[in-house]
Amino acid sequence: MLFQNTWKAVLNGTKTQIRYPVQAGDDAEPDQSGNIMRITHQAEHGPPKVLFEVGKSYPVQAGVGQKTAGRITVTAIRREPLQAISAADLPQELPPAPEDETVMSLKTFQAHWDSLHPTHLWQDNPEVWVVEFKLPFS
Repeated sequence: MLFQNTWKAVLNGTKTQIRYPVQAGDDAEPDQSGNIMRITHQAEHGPPKVLFEVGKSYPVQAGVGQKTAGRITVTAIRREPLQAISAADLPQELPPAPEDETVMSLKTFQAHWDSLHPTHLWQDNPEVWVVEFKLPFS
């Protein structure tokens, strides 16, 4: 999984969530209780590709083609509107930098989101996949 500027927070255990825009062709596979266990994506051609699966381990990378810096295990997946992010989720999604002890604000998250997802802007409140994860040995 690509984490660009936040990969260090992933590896030190302070970032434990990531949000991805729901794309056309995405499908959620729930268990008997209705909890999402897997997200697949069906492209125009070929079999569906598993994007995320609860219990699976994924590499942490700072960018495309970058060396794997560590691994995480997906613990939960849910779908919600982007603007449903709670105050409790904010620091799990985008922890403050070590030199900045202030709590990350919603405005900071909005700017961060829009810089990463210019076709799925905050103001449009797109549906997102919320992927929760942990370090494998935590």
